[in-house]
Amino acid sequence: MKPITAALALLISVFFVETVQAHPHKQHRYAKHHAHQQQRIKHGMATGQLTQKEAAQLQLQQAQVRHSKKLAQLDGRITHCERAHLKAEQARLNQNIFIQKHDRQTR
Repeated sequence: MKPITAALALLISVFFVETVQAHPHKQHRYAKHHAHQQQRIKHGMATGQLTQKEAAQLQLQQAQVRHSKKLAQLDGRITHCERAHLKAEQARLNQNIFIQKHDRQTR
């Protein structure tokens, strides 16, 4: 009986460690993506590719993505559907940053 219990405990601990280690990587990826978007907005403002109004709108969209992520995390887990929604919001924001930076409006 003891070898089975030890094997089961080892299996559970390995599964738990894998689950815990996988979660921070996903959050790191989100934070990295968010930081890159913020950098693109700041760069657009510095070079004159974005007007103040455009930058404010993009930052508002970025805040909405952050809010959506916090709402998705309220139950402690982000479902596949919620993750797909967040990914679509981030892709839409990326597209909007590109469009606003290349629309030939200057400040």
